[in-house]
Amino acid sequence: MGVMSEHMKERTTVEDNISLYPALPKSLNIELNNTCNQRCIFCPEHGPYSKRDMKPSLIKKDAAMTIMKKAYEAGIGTKELGVYINGEVFLYRDLPEVIKYAKDIGFPYVFITTNGALANPDVMKSVVDSGLDSIRFSVNAVDPEVYEYLHGRDDYATVEKNIMFLDDYRKSNGIDIALSISCVVTKKTKDQIKKIRERYEDVVDEILFIPVMNLKPLSPELSTELELEDSVYEDGNSKQKICPIVFNSMYIEATGNVALCCNPCGENVVIDRIDTESIDDLNFERIWNSPVIQKYRKAFINGDLSGVVCKDCNIMTQSAFQDMFSSDTIMDSWISS
Repeated sequence: MGVMSEHMKERTTVEDNISLYPALPKSLNIELNNTCNQRCIFCPEHGPYSKRDMKPSLIKKDAAMTIMKKAYEAGIGTKELGVYINGEVFLYRDLPEVIKYAKDIGFPYVFITTNGALANPDVMKSVVDSGLDSIRFSVNAVDPEVYEYLHGRDDYATVEKNIMFLDDYRKSNGIDIALSISCVVTKKTKDQIKKIRERYEDVVDEILFIPVMNLKPLSPELSTELELEDSVYEDGNSKQKICPIVFNSMYIEATGNVALCCNPCGENVVIDRIDTESIDDLNFERIWNSPVIQKYRKAFINGDLSGVVCKDCNIMTQSAFQDMFSSDTIMDSWISS
């Protein structure tokens, strides 16, 4: 298992710190900007089926640094800091400086996810040289026409070039940065698994295939068209699983909203808000134990999700989400099903 998988698995599958008042989270994500240059078909924020009236927002550099500093001093993000949520991080012009600041104040593991279309060599060098620990490219197809269908843009050739450059740059300069790819697998693109493996297995450290999920709230028709067979999402366990994310992770969006999680199902639940223009009185203890998030923690602890949006989320019911971290067997079943 690679670095990316280890961090994702711990955040999404390890059920510790379960309490109405858990310790401040070791995992932190800060979204610097919420804009994107692509329109992925399954994206609830920017895709063609999105139902959200999103206001383009960004956190100014000084405010982002202040939030990071206060979070670190409070003990948040002691395991990892993700500098993104749903926006394309390479649209943020001060990204290298913000990453360097995060590393300088002590965050041990700083990572980003990108679609890679804007990660040209000059920009990439400045970001990598700032001390970034890990970068994940979202590449959902290698066939250009399939890529354009999924990403909404004909960017594959550019993305491939940028990935190849980064691999060469890190190896030529002895830079210790984890390079990985994630691919969302749909009913229509299962054949891309083998092709992505063949193209990138000798280039990147890790490739993670993720089953497309939570499409019904976006569009029942899209769900029918793209979601995999029911057997991928169901494990036959009638016991409600606890989602660790509401107990171990904090997500600060570019709007200043503190979100329940990074994968909203039907609606974007806001647990609190940070005024990014005036953050002197920032109180992370209050945010982390707000009445809204308490409602969700109680629902999981009591095993009754009937009154919360999480009841429609298929992350917690699917065996594939856990199995994909440790074996190719489940992915092989997707190909053959």
